[in-house]
Amino acid sequence: MKKLLRSVESNTTGTGMIALKKAQERGFSPVFLTSKPERYAGLAETGCRVLVCDTNSLDALRTTIKKELPADQIAGIMTTSEFYLVTVATLAEEYGLPGNPPEAMLVCRNKAQTRLRLAKANVAQPRFAIIRTAKEIPETVKAIGLPCVVKPTDDSGSNDVKLCSGFLLSGKEGTLQKVEGVEEVRSMPGIRNVTISARAGDRVYIPQNAYHRLGYVIASGGTYAQTE
Repeated sequence: MKKLLRSVESNTTGTGMIALKKAQERGFSPVFLTSKPERYAGLAETGCRVLVCDTNSLDALRTTIKKELPADQIAGIMTTSEFYLVTVATLAEEYGLPGNPPEAMLVCRNKAQTRLRLAKANVAQPRFAIIRTAKEIPETVKAIGLPCVVKPTDDSGSNDVKLCSGFLLSGKEGTLQKVEGVEEVRSMPGIRNVTISARAGDRVYIPQNAYHRLGYVIASGGTYAQTE
């Protein structure tokens, strides 16, 4: 029976280390490939073999695996990190091991590509646009409308996902068209005061410092949860 189970990096919440221990309980010998072992609390306690290499380089991974691990003893390749799904799928395909198609993982990992594939398959979804430069923002806002959700295409864990109710391009000035959402904010638990220092029709200038603002909100509590 093939015993070696290669794991390329992991998430950092601790469940990746649990996965290594579970693999051992099932008779496998997990080998953990990482560029930075100290990133993972509890890795040493798993007792698994650790190989250090540049995990962001497919060539470096191929070289390390070829040098350190007998190909005929490898049972599978896995990861619990979303960032390495495409890498693992590619390696699994190259070694003839079970896994997802690399192209499918690439599409699933990239939110823009996911949207395009769903649209091509006529799957109903919210309006969307793919923006590559700041110059595209005004026309995109006209097409999509506000408010909208803005997110990076290839991050994970909802990092930098924002609810956008308006936009301001640096280096530009113009006339404030409208102010929305004030009453909704005032009705939120813990909000003590909402002050708007500009009105529709006012000129909006390039922000020079923290005092250049359209308004401000005073709330009791450092976070939304603390205001309740």
